[in-house]
Amino acid sequence: MGHNFNIQLASTSMSFVAFSKGVVFVLIVVVLAQYALALDAQRQILPPMADVEYVLHVNPGKGGWVVVKFWTYGRGEVSFGIGQFMRGVVNITGASVSYTYDRARGVITLVVGGRAWAWFNYTFPRLVWYYQPSYGGYLPKRVLIVDVGADYVQMWPKEAFFQPYTLTPKTVAIRLDGVLKEWYVVAAYSQRTEDLLYFEYNMFLQSPFLAGKLYKLAEAKAEGVTVYFPIFESKLLLNDYLNTMGYDGTYDPLLGAQYKANVIARGIDIMMKLLGLPPPVDRAYMHPLRKTLPEGARPESEYITDMGLYGGVWVFHNDMIWRIGHILHHYVTPWLTYVYALDFRDTPEPIWYKGMQDYVGYVAASMATNSSIYNGSLIVPRYILYLRAFEERKYSPGTMLGGPSWIKYVYAPLAMFYLDNILREKSGGALDIYKLHGLAVANKKWQFVEVSEVASMLKREFKIDMYKYFDEVRDLNLNKTLLKRFVEEGKWYSYFYTFLDFIRENFTLAPDTLYAVYLEYVAWKGDPEETLYPFNLWRFEEILGDLVKALNGTKPLTKEAFIAALNKITGGKSSDFFDFYTKTRLNVSASDVEAFLNGTYPRVLGKIISAKKVIKALPVDATEFKRELDEAYAQLKRGDYSGAELLVDRLLEKLYETKRQLYEAKRLQGGYKVGKIEIDGDIGDWVANSEYVLNVTKSRAEDSCPTIPGNAIKSVYVAHDDNYLYVAIQFFDKPYSPQNRIQLVFDRDLDLRTDNDRVGLEFAIPNLIGVETLGLGYFGDFVEVKIPLETLRLMGVGRKFLLRVWVDTWGMGLPYDVPGLERRCMNSLDVVVDLDSLPNLSHVKAVGATKTVTTTVVQVVTTSVTTTATRTVTETSERFTTITQTVEKTATVEKTSTTTVVVEKFDLLGLIALAVMAIALIALALALARRSHK
Repeated sequence: MGHNFNIQLASTSMSFVAFSKGVVFVLIVVVLAQYALALDAQRQILPPMADVEYVLHVNPGKGGWVVVKFWTYGRGEVSFGIGQFMRGVVNITGASVSYTYDRARGVITLVVGGRAWAWFNYTFPRLVWYYQPSYGGYLPKRVLIVDVGADYVQMWPKEAFFQPYTLTPKTVAIRLDGVLKEWYVVAAYSQRTEDLLYFEYNMFLQSPFLAGKLYKLAEAKAEGVTVYFPIFESKLLLNDYLNTMGYDGTYDPLLGAQYKANVIARGIDIMMKLLGLPPPVDRAYMHPLRKTLPEGARPESEYITDMGLYGGVWVFHNDMIWRIGHILHHYVTPWLTYVYALDFRDTPEPIWYKGMQDYVGYVAASMATNSSIYNGSLIVPRYILYLRAFEERKYSPGTMLGGPSWIKYVYAPLAMFYLDNILREKSGGALDIYKLHGLAVANKKWQFVEVSEVASMLKREFKIDMYKYFDEVRDLNLNKTLLKRFVEEGKWYSYFYTFLDFIRENFTLAPDTLYAVYLEYVAWKGDPEETLYPFNLWRFEEILGDLVKALNGTKPLTKEAFIAALNKITGGKSSDFFDFYTKTRLNVSASDVEAFLNGTYPRVLGKIISAKKVIKALPVDATEFKRELDEAYAQLKRGDYSGAELLVDRLLEKLYETKRQLYEAKRLQGGYKVGKIEIDGDIGDWVANSEYVLNVTKSRAEDSCPTIPGNAIKSVYVAHDDNYLYVAIQFFDKPYSPQNRIQLVFDRDLDLRTDNDRVGLEFAIPNLIGVETLGLGYFGDFVEVKIPLETLRLMGVGRKFLLRVWVDTWGMGLPYDVPGLERRCMNSLDVVVDLDSLPNLSHVKAVGATKTVTTTVVQVVTTSVTTTATRTVTETSERFTTITQTVEKTATVEKTSTTTVVVEKFDLLGLIALAVMAIALIALALALARRSHK
């Protein structure tokens, strides 16, 4: 890959054809010989390397087979069973002893007759689903048991392998056969020796199995644990990875995987220390989030399709970079159930387990990321929902996983918070809920511990009586006076307000009142599972669209009109909306909603966010600027929109002047490096590298939305080095506002008349979180991003492409789609980029050279375009203009030599083919002779 060879075959066609025929014949003979040897080898199967050993072989894209070897331990008869959806599709193909297979029950019974060990083998098909019916509020689902793709395999071992019925193994092994030896494997094994994976039997029952050829691997270490994030070469799995990358803006695949591996490792380390428990295994995995159906599979409308890899122990799918709390909520699971287990008896849902999932996972996430947003999303939103609607909705089934969703996702975490605060008070700070859990389950691996046992231990060893409070939690009857004190006296509201700012700036551009509307809808109509982890923008868009429809353009927006509209979407439950949410310390008003709907609130907030990003990027002390920003933000939250806009406009002018002065000082000092562009909010390195930058500039503004800043594109700059494509965008109406959505569209055939060859990367909230976290972009007074060339290659973008820089917004000035509102403020600028002719920043040398560079610019509308060669070209129709620039470079021109590989006529190839054929025939004859002799 990456090499071009010119193979000259003109003089070799006859010899090559003869050789090809020989090779085909040899392959046929070799396959026959291998089959004969394989038949012979079945009589020489080696004893199992564990109590039960599974030899697993897959035929990519077709299915596979398993040899099950086991020690009998003196039994005369042994039985194995397999899951109900496998029993009808597997075929027993052989055994070392006599057997019977009851297909209806999925049970094979083998008469081992006192033998020390025995074996049987079976085949399985390419694709097998597990069908889960609808019950208890659960929606019907089909779940993958077996998926043997062309270049990967995914299995659920507990269902796909025959499990011993009359044996109780302590150890299990999977021996990898064939292509699996070369593939990377995700499984909860305890040890690996070459092609053999060893498991504790209980761990085997909770293990997934995923294998494929590795593309990239990120790994990070915690104490006694290594976290692995494999990215597979499989086209299907890689496509799923790239889809998730687009959602959260982690456009550098390996960097994004490494960031998540690092945070998971820190989170696991924190959770181990909080609980005081050892790791259940020494490895944890993150794997691709499956969205693409297996080849040949079709949707089944009556079932939700779940292709997630089964993950009982430290395995979870790729998730958005802002959902670290949710990610760790899954990695804490083995300490709460499976390996260790603690809970109440006879409750509608596992309160302790579900509560600790969030109360450990989200607290650890805030510590691992050094951000209070996860703590902010953990307690106060659930407290508000608990007060608002729990008594009425506590047994409501969920829409995702079913069961009483409110008990699992609202009540349980709040109950653990409640018990934690009581325990800290009664122990004088010596105990908390985390330490208690660890003490209660220590040395009780694979056992269930009942909460009543924990109460007895506390009374006996610590003289603390918690019986009353445990009963309150079990009976779904918390003391609301105590709970209110715990919520309001701590830092939880401070965390909550930080979380509100995070949601406002990175998701909604909306006032607190609309977040309260979001909670109000969840309270009476929604499912907390899909809305509290930590926020669901798609659900918010739907709720907002319903509210806009119910308001029907009402002006002015009074409290009464707002309540009437809100009641339409909550079934008449919201008449006391303002009273209730004011008491829960949320700033709610109808005027904020009106300012949002007419675009004032998003516009002022957008400027504040932009100023915040400019300040963050300044290389000097910005204390005074931050003070002015805080005052503008406070005025916006108080409802003084004009005052806030005046303050932020003044602040932006000061920031622009400060940046200008910093640029001049750095330029005069020679501080900008030729050959290097940094994503730092400073346009100076683009100017310093102008000879390596392709620039397209409009001579006049095209601003279809003058009230929304940052959508009238002025200039686009493009550069590259060996690793990245760099793009910068300047605006006539700076700064860039997150009200706008930027798309970089790559037209791979350079023909705008076709649209089936375009791929794009979006830069808009919320995926700017990932872009900025990884240092891939700056979005302040101008925009600059860098995209790995490898990412473009994975997207199918070649060395030459048409780049369309596109900016748009929706409705009242939002970067997301609200049902019923149209897209507007569209603006774009196109440029053809040829990376082979555009000078490479990585190739800057100290010696001078002159180079003629040919670049191509496309202009779609009647616009004057100024290039870096300071030549202006005016186009009146869509066509390509080629501009040749002769520039003095400080780089040598690197010569590229072309190697010609010549396949010459060489009769020795035919001799080699004949020799191989002879050897293969001898091997076949010997094998058949041995079988005949036996």
